[in-house]
Amino acid sequence: MDVFTLAKYPFLPEAAEFVRGTKATPHDLLSDPAYERARIAGIERARIGIEKSQIPEARVGGDLDAEVAILSFVVAKMVVACAADLYAARRYALAEAVNAYALMERDEPENVMKVAHFFGFDVRNYGERFHVHFGTYLRNMPTRKDEWKLVNRTMKRGYVELGKREFARLVQEALRRHLEKQLSELEPDDEIKKHLKKETGAIKIAIEAQKSRFEAKSFGAVDINRFPPCMKKILAMAQHGMNVPHAGRFAITSFLHKIGMSSDEILKLFGQSPDFDESKSRYQIEHITGKISSTEYTPPACATMKTYGVCFDPDELCARINHPVSYYTKKRR
Repeated sequence: MDVFTLAKYPFLPEAAEFVRGTKATPHDLLSDPAYERARIAGIERARIGIEKSQIPEARVGGDLDAEVAILSFVVAKMVVACAADLYAARRYALAEAVNAYALMERDEPENVMKVAHFFGFDVRNYGERFHVHFGTYLRNMPTRKDEWKLVNRTMKRGYVELGKREFARLVQEALRRHLEKQLSELEPDDEIKKHLKKETGAIKIAIEAQKSRFEAKSFGAVDINRFPPCMKKILAMAQHGMNVPHAGRFAITSFLHKIGMSSDEILKLFGQSPDFDESKSRYQIEHITGKISSTEYTPPACATMKTYGVCFDPDELCARINHPVSYYTKKRR
């Protein structure tokens, strides 16, 4: 794989081999003047990835530019690891995954296949079409929206047929999980932390400012102690920066609206999710609550929650009701 392809996908093992070939240690990357460009680019890569959920576009005109792009990824991971913040790590992992998706959309199928094989995909390529084994498909399905359900897909002999764009979306999800795991396992030494103290300090301040902007400080008249277990779980996932599946977001949004929360109050609950987008989230919330649509959606019943895999930890009261709102109402008595 050539250096320009590795610059696009610096998470591949061939990129790690390239870095080893430079003989540059992590400490060299953070202190040696020879790596100043990579160091600056890496710090920006981490900062913008966390703050804006984007990866700065690397202008790769030659071998040196490609090397800087590859090494910047190494530096960025050190910065994120030193920040020691789960929200930051998930935010950065998502940014890298979305960036890779955009690159794969425009890349040659053979390169996209190389990335997919790194994640163990069982896939066959036919030009711009990809046949993915249903096991691989289910493990990397990005959402539970109807269009991704297996029943709505063309499948032949155990392989799901996908276009390049859809296939790249599966790879994006695999990369996001891979980077989250990798970042959680990185343990920078004290010298690296010292080198990056200023940068990680600035990132932590930005993270806290971002979180506080959308922090739900009070539920007002709504009593969280009366929430059914499923809604408590989904709410906790949202507030702890975990990715909430689409079905879960729909359920918690419609539930909170039904028991009296405003769109602005609901919006604040999603502010700490790593894939949070204020304008997109507001649109989705106001669509569900009927503010900008002709339909005010009702919360899903317990049977539907089970079907979509968002029924969590049912308790004794759950056995006597068939709807989350009924749980909330009965809990008041």
